[in-house]
Amino acid sequence: MSGRAYLQALDALCAELAPLSPARRSLAPKPKSNHPDRSNKHGRRQNALTPKRVAHAAQIAKSNVQAGAMLGCNPQSFSRRCYELGIETPQARKRRQHSEATT
Repeated sequence: MSGRAYLQALDALCAELAPLSPARRSLAPKPKSNHPDRSNKHGRRQNALTPKRVAHAAQIAKSNVQAGAMLGCNPQSFSRRCYELGIETPQARKRRQHSEATT
């Protein structure tokens, strides 16, 4: 039995035993996204820390921890990415505002 015939027989058997959810009608692998920011050829996220997302998170977050949580990464990765892009982190913004207020 070829691989394709095996998958078809398995699909038929599974359809008889329990209907699948409307979103997944087949046991065949899900197609990967073609969008470069969403996934690469292995289906993993790629470029999750885009400059636009990092800048937005840095503007609205009150801390690096909060900004990292917004982007789904740890604060160190967020801070490093901000440094690479030349974006002021929430922690640096807090420090700068505090020093401006005291002088």
